[in-house]
Amino acid sequence: MSAAASATPPPPPPPDPQGGAIACPPPPPHRPIDPFAPPAAPPCRLPALVILKNGEVVAKHEGAISKAKLQDWLEKNGVAA
Repeated sequence: MSAAASATPPPPPPPDPQGGAIACPPPPPHRPIDPFAPPAAPPCRLPALVILKNGEVVAKHEGAISKAKLQDWLEKNGVAA
């Protein structure tokens, strides 16, 4: 008998604490895996602007803003543009 035939198989991995198997879900079938692609951003990210003075929030704006509106917003809140 050879050494490979008499060797015992490795023990199974430990069970998942929540009771299920530890496995990643398969990728969607319509999209190939690209290891160099950046991770997809969640759809809820919005640009945010916050003006602080002495550690206190003076003004904040969420969402996209045009250059002209940004300049007006900065001037209104005492920031030289």
